Amino acid sequence: MAESTEAPDGDGLICPACGYDLRGPIGDRCPECGLTIDRTQLAQSRLPWTHRARIGRGRAYWRTNWLVLRQAKVLASEIDRPVDFRAAQTFRRMTVLFAFIPLLGLGIWFYVRSLDRSLWQGFPTIVARAPALPGPSGTALGWVLEVCCLAAMAVALWLFLLGAAGVASYFYHPRRLPVVRQNRAVALSYYTCAPVAWLFVPALLVTGGLVIFATPLGEHTRGRLLSAGLLLLAGVTGGSTIIAWWYLPVRLLRPLTGCGWRRAIALALFLPPAWTALAALAALIPLTVVFLSLVILSLG
Repeated sequence: MAESTEAPDGDGLICPACGYDLRGPIGDRCPECGLTIDRTQLAQSRLPWTHRARIGRGRAYWRTNWLVLRQAKVLASEIDRPVDFRAAQTFRRMTVLFAFIPLLGLGIWFYVRSLDRSLWQGFPTIVARAPALPGPSGTALGWVLEVCCLAAMAVALWLFLLGAAGVASYFYHPRRLPVVRQNRAVALSYYTCAPVAWLFVPALLVTGGLVIFATPLGEHTRGRLLSAGLLLLAGVTGGSTIIAWWYLPVRLLRPLTGCGWRRAIALALFLPPAWTALAALAALIPLTVVFLSLVILSLG
Protein backbone atom coordinates (compact mmCIF):
# COMPACT_ATOMS: atom_id res chain seq x y z
CA MET A 1 0.00 0.00 0.00
CA ALA A 2 2.86 2.40 0.75
CA GLU A 3 4.16 4.62 -1.97
CA SER A 4 7.20 6.83 -2.02
CA THR A 5 6.60 10.55 -1.85
CA GLU A 6 9.47 11.15 -4.24
CA ALA A 7 9.43 9.77 -7.76
CA PRO A 8 11.43 12.05 -10.08
CA ASP A 9 11.68 9.33 -12.72
CA GLY A 10 7.91 9.24 -13.12
CA ASP A 11 7.22 5.95 -11.31
CA GLY A 12 3.76 6.05 -9.83
CA LEU A 13 2.91 9.40 -11.43
CA ILE A 14 -0.54 9.82 -12.96
CA CYS A 15 -1.74 12.45 -15.42
CA PRO A 16 -3.98 14.91 -13.55
CA ALA A 17 -6.21 15.32 -16.61
CA CYS A 18 -6.89 11.77 -17.77
CA GLY A 19 -5.33 9.46 -15.17
CA TYR A 20 -2.82 7.94 -17.61
CA ASP A 21 0.14 6.12 -16.02
CA LEU A 22 3.21 8.27 -16.73
CA ARG A 23 5.91 5.80 -15.82
CA GLY A 24 8.66 5.33 -18.36
CA PRO A 25 10.38 7.73 -20.80
CA ILE A 26 7.36 9.30 -22.47
CA GLY A 27 8.57 12.91 -22.74
CA ASP A 28 7.03 16.05 -21.30
CA ARG A 29 3.51 15.48 -22.59
CA CYS A 30 0.89 12.91 -21.68
CA PRO A 31 0.58 10.43 -24.59
CA GLU A 32 -3.13 10.04 -23.87
CA CYS A 33 -4.43 13.64 -23.67
CA GLY A 34 -1.40 15.79 -24.58
CA LEU A 35 -1.23 17.67 -21.26
CA THR A 36 2.16 19.21 -20.49
CA ILE A 37 3.65 17.29 -17.55
CA ASP A 38 5.88 18.77 -14.84
CA ARG A 39 7.31 15.61 -13.28
CA THR A 40 9.07 17.39 -10.44
CA GLN A 41 5.91 19.14 -9.31
CA LEU A 42 3.82 15.98 -9.58
CA ALA A 43 6.33 14.01 -7.51
CA GLN A 44 6.32 16.40 -4.53
CA SER A 45 3.53 16.18 -1.98
CA ARG A 46 2.03 19.46 -0.78
CA LEU A 47 0.98 17.96 2.56
CA PRO A 48 3.20 19.35 5.35
CA TRP A 49 2.91 16.05 7.21
CA THR A 50 4.98 14.28 4.56
CA HIS A 51 7.81 16.75 5.26
CA ARG A 52 7.66 16.43 9.06
CA ALA A 53 11.27 15.29 9.31
CA ARG A 54 12.35 18.68 7.97
CA ILE A 55 9.82 21.10 9.52
CA GLY A 56 9.12 19.30 12.79
CA ARG A 57 6.47 16.78 13.74
CA GLY A 58 4.17 19.10 15.73
CA ARG A 59 4.27 21.96 13.26
CA ALA A 60 3.77 19.62 10.32
CA TYR A 61 0.79 17.96 11.99
CA TRP A 62 -1.15 21.13 12.79
CA ARG A 63 -0.34 22.70 9.43
CA THR A 64 -1.73 19.61 7.71
CA ASN A 65 -4.73 19.52 10.01
CA TRP A 66 -5.56 23.14 9.26
CA LEU A 67 -4.96 22.62 5.53
CA VAL A 68 -7.42 19.70 5.46
CA LEU A 69 -10.03 21.76 7.31
CA ARG A 70 -9.63 24.96 5.30
CA GLN A 71 -8.27 23.84 1.90
CA ALA A 72 -9.74 20.44 1.18
CA LYS A 73 -9.08 20.93 -2.55
CA VAL A 74 -5.34 20.70 -1.88
CA LEU A 75 -5.84 17.31 -0.26
CA ALA A 76 -7.99 16.20 -3.18
CA SER A 77 -5.27 17.22 -5.66
CA GLU A 78 -2.82 14.84 -3.96
CA ILE A 79 -4.55 11.94 -5.73
CA ASP A 80 -2.34 12.77 -8.75
CA ARG A 81 0.87 12.39 -6.72
CA PRO A 82 2.50 9.43 -4.95
CA VAL A 83 1.06 9.11 -1.44
CA ASP A 84 2.86 7.66 1.58
CA PHE A 85 0.36 5.22 3.11
CA ARG A 86 2.34 4.85 6.34
CA ALA A 87 2.45 8.61 6.80
CA ALA A 88 -1.32 8.75 6.40
CA GLN A 89 -1.76 6.02 9.01
CA THR A 90 0.56 7.87 11.38
CA PHE A 91 -1.44 11.08 10.88
CA ARG A 92 -4.60 9.17 11.75
CA ARG A 93 -3.08 7.79 14.95
CA MET A 94 -1.77 11.22 15.94
CA THR A 95 -5.24 12.68 15.38
CA VAL A 96 -6.82 10.03 17.57
CA LEU A 97 -4.19 10.63 20.25
CA PHE A 98 -5.04 14.34 20.48
CA ALA A 99 -8.68 13.40 21.16
CA PHE A 100 -7.96 10.35 23.31
CA ILE A 101 -5.87 11.99 26.04
CA PRO A 102 -8.32 14.75 27.09
CA LEU A 103 -11.36 12.46 26.76
CA LEU A 104 -9.66 9.82 28.87
CA GLY A 105 -8.70 12.44 31.46
CA LEU A 106 -12.29 13.67 31.59
CA GLY A 107 -13.57 10.12 32.03
CA ILE A 108 -11.14 9.40 34.87
CA TRP A 109 -12.11 12.68 36.53
CA PHE A 110 -15.78 11.69 36.41
CA TYR A 111 -14.96 8.25 37.79
CA VAL A 112 -12.94 9.56 40.71
CA ARG A 113 -15.65 12.03 41.65
CA SER A 114 -18.35 9.37 41.39
CA LEU A 115 -16.68 7.35 44.13
CA ASP A 116 -17.64 9.99 46.68
CA ARG A 117 -21.11 11.47 46.36
CA SER A 118 -20.17 14.39 48.61
CA LEU A 119 -17.86 15.68 45.89
CA TRP A 120 -20.93 16.28 43.71
CA GLN A 121 -22.61 18.62 46.13
CA GLY A 122 -23.93 21.67 44.30
CA PHE A 123 -24.83 19.77 41.12
CA PRO A 124 -28.65 19.93 40.83
CA THR A 125 -28.69 17.14 38.23
CA ILE A 126 -29.26 13.45 38.03
CA VAL A 127 -25.51 13.04 38.44
CA ALA A 128 -25.69 14.39 41.97
CA ARG A 129 -28.54 12.03 42.86
CA ALA A 130 -27.01 8.91 41.37
CA PRO A 131 -25.70 6.30 43.79
CA ALA A 132 -21.98 6.22 44.34
CA LEU A 133 -20.04 3.52 42.54
CA PRO A 134 -18.84 0.64 44.71
CA GLY A 135 -15.19 1.29 43.96
CA PRO A 136 -12.43 -1.11 45.05
CA SER A 137 -13.14 -3.53 47.86
CA GLY A 138 -10.15 -2.30 49.86
CA THR A 139 -8.11 -5.42 49.14
CA ALA A 140 -5.20 -5.84 46.79
CA LEU A 141 -7.44 -7.86 44.49
CA GLY A 142 -10.02 -5.08 44.49
CA TRP A 143 -7.47 -2.47 43.50
CA VAL A 144 -6.10 -4.70 40.72
CA LEU A 145 -9.58 -5.32 39.33
CA GLU A 146 -10.36 -1.60 39.44
CA VAL A 147 -7.21 -0.81 37.48
CA CYS A 148 -8.19 -3.51 34.97
CA CYS A 149 -11.62 -1.92 34.55
CA LEU A 150 -10.12 1.52 33.97
CA ALA A 151 -7.59 0.08 31.52
CA ALA A 152 -10.39 -1.67 29.64
CA MET A 153 -12.28 1.63 29.37
CA ALA A 154 -9.16 3.32 28.01
CA VAL A 155 -8.60 0.55 25.45
CA ALA A 156 -12.25 0.73 24.38
CA LEU A 157 -12.07 4.49 23.90
CA TRP A 158 -8.87 4.22 21.86
CA LEU A 159 -10.22 1.43 19.65
CA PHE A 160 -13.47 3.31 19.05
CA LEU A 161 -11.72 6.52 18.04
CA LEU A 162 -9.22 4.68 15.85
CA GLY A 163 -11.90 2.65 14.12
CA ALA A 164 -14.29 5.58 13.69
CA ALA A 165 -11.46 7.71 12.26
CA GLY A 166 -10.83 5.20 9.47
CA VAL A 167 -14.16 3.55 8.74
CA ALA A 168 -14.92 5.94 5.85
CA SER A 169 -11.97 4.50 3.92
CA TYR A 170 -14.06 1.47 2.89
CA PHE A 171 -15.87 3.73 0.41
CA TYR A 172 -12.64 5.06 -1.12
CA HIS A 173 -11.57 2.11 -3.26
CA PRO A 174 -14.17 1.48 -5.97
CA ARG A 175 -13.13 -1.43 -8.15
CA ARG A 176 -13.31 0.56 -11.37
CA LEU A 177 -10.24 2.61 -10.31
CA PRO A 178 -6.69 1.38 -10.96
CA VAL A 179 -5.13 -0.24 -7.90
CA VAL A 180 -2.58 2.56 -7.52
CA ARG A 181 -5.31 5.17 -7.47
CA GLN A 182 -7.38 3.10 -5.03
CA ASN A 183 -4.43 2.93 -2.64
CA ARG A 184 -3.91 6.68 -2.86
CA ALA A 185 -7.58 7.42 -2.24
CA VAL A 186 -7.65 5.17 0.83
CA ALA A 187 -4.48 6.75 2.22
CA LEU A 188 -5.80 10.28 1.65
CA SER A 189 -9.12 9.36 3.28
CA TYR A 190 -7.28 8.99 6.60
CA TYR A 191 -6.50 12.70 6.54
CA THR A 192 -10.22 13.49 6.57
CA CYS A 193 -10.35 12.51 10.25
CA ALA A 194 -8.53 15.79 11.06
CA PRO A 195 -11.53 17.29 12.97
CA VAL A 196 -11.25 14.50 15.57
CA ALA A 197 -8.13 16.17 16.99
CA TRP A 198 -10.24 19.17 18.00
CA LEU A 199 -12.35 17.12 20.42
CA PHE A 200 -9.91 18.23 23.08
CA VAL A 201 -11.58 21.66 23.01
CA PRO A 202 -15.06 20.54 24.21
CA ALA A 203 -13.42 18.13 26.65
CA LEU A 204 -11.50 20.98 28.27
CA LEU A 205 -14.58 23.23 28.28
CA VAL A 206 -16.66 20.54 30.00
CA THR A 207 -13.95 20.04 32.59
CA GLY A 208 -13.71 23.78 33.22
CA GLY A 209 -17.47 24.17 33.55
CA LEU A 210 -17.85 21.29 36.00
CA VAL A 211 -14.84 22.36 38.07
CA ILE A 212 -16.19 25.90 38.40
CA PHE A 213 -19.61 24.57 39.38
CA ALA A 214 -18.11 22.34 42.08
CA THR A 215 -16.02 25.13 43.65
CA PRO A 216 -17.28 27.89 45.98
CA LEU A 217 -17.49 30.11 42.90
CA GLY A 218 -20.30 27.90 41.66
CA GLU A 219 -22.43 28.89 44.65
CA HIS A 220 -22.83 32.38 43.22
CA THR A 221 -24.83 33.47 40.22
CA ARG A 222 -21.77 34.56 38.25
CA GLY A 223 -20.09 31.23 38.80
CA ARG A 224 -23.17 29.31 37.71
CA LEU A 225 -23.54 31.47 34.61
CA LEU A 226 -19.88 31.00 33.74
CA SER A 227 -20.16 27.25 34.23
CA ALA A 228 -23.32 27.07 32.12
CA GLY A 229 -21.67 29.18 29.42
CA LEU A 230 -18.66 26.86 29.26
CA LEU A 231 -20.88 23.79 29.07
CA LEU A 232 -22.99 25.39 26.34
CA LEU A 233 -19.86 26.32 24.41
CA ALA A 234 -18.61 22.75 24.85
CA GLY A 235 -21.83 21.46 23.30
CA VAL A 236 -21.54 23.82 20.34
CA THR A 237 -17.87 23.06 19.66
CA GLY A 238 -18.36 19.34 20.19
CA GLY A 239 -21.32 19.25 17.83
CA SER A 240 -19.45 21.30 15.23
CA THR A 241 -16.46 18.97 15.45
CA ILE A 242 -18.58 15.87 14.95
CA ILE A 243 -20.39 17.46 11.98
CA ALA A 244 -17.05 18.38 10.39
CA TRP A 245 -15.81 14.84 11.05
CA TRP A 246 -18.86 13.52 9.20
CA TYR A 247 -18.78 16.11 6.42
CA LEU A 248 -15.14 15.95 5.28
CA PRO A 249 -15.07 12.28 4.16
CA VAL A 250 -18.35 12.80 2.30
CA ARG A 251 -17.13 16.00 0.63
CA LEU A 252 -13.83 14.50 -0.55
CA LEU A 253 -15.17 11.14 -1.70
CA ARG A 254 -16.15 12.35 -5.18
CA PRO A 255 -12.95 14.34 -5.96
CA LEU A 256 -10.73 11.49 -4.81
CA THR A 257 -12.57 8.60 -6.43
CA GLY A 258 -14.58 10.22 -9.22
CA CYS A 259 -17.71 8.46 -7.98
CA GLY A 260 -21.26 9.73 -8.33
CA TRP A 261 -23.62 11.28 -5.82
CA ARG A 262 -25.14 7.90 -4.93
CA ARG A 263 -21.91 6.66 -3.38
CA ALA A 264 -21.41 9.95 -1.53
CA ILE A 265 -24.96 9.83 -0.14
CA ALA A 266 -24.43 6.20 0.86
CA LEU A 267 -21.31 7.22 2.81
CA ALA A 268 -23.18 10.07 4.49
CA LEU A 269 -25.91 7.67 5.61
CA PHE A 270 -23.41 4.97 6.57
CA LEU A 271 -21.17 6.93 8.94
CA PRO A 272 -23.55 7.62 11.89
CA PRO A 273 -24.74 4.00 12.30
CA ALA A 274 -21.18 2.77 11.72
CA TRP A 275 -19.90 4.97 14.54
CA THR A 276 -22.75 3.78 16.76
CA ALA A 277 -21.94 0.15 16.02
CA LEU A 278 -18.25 0.72 16.74
CA ALA A 279 -19.13 2.41 20.04
CA ALA A 280 -21.33 -0.54 21.02
CA LEU A 281 -18.61 -3.04 20.14
CA ALA A 282 -15.99 -1.05 22.02
CA ALA A 283 -18.27 -0.82 25.07
CA LEU A 284 -18.34 -4.62 25.27
CA ILE A 285 -14.70 -4.59 26.38
CA PRO A 286 -15.13 -2.66 29.68
CA LEU A 287 -18.55 -4.22 30.31
CA THR A 288 -17.03 -7.69 30.05
CA VAL A 289 -14.15 -6.77 32.34
CA VAL A 290 -16.53 -5.20 34.89
CA PHE A 291 -18.74 -8.30 34.83
CA LEU A 292 -15.78 -10.64 35.32
CA SER A 293 -14.48 -8.42 38.13
CA LEU A 294 -17.81 -8.59 39.95
CA VAL A 295 -17.84 -12.36 39.56
CA ILE A 296 -14.32 -12.63 40.95
CA LEU A 297 -15.15 -10.34 43.90
CA SER A 298 -18.30 -12.32 44.66
CA LEU A 299 -16.33 -15.56 44.75
CA GLY A 300 -13.79 -14.01 47.09
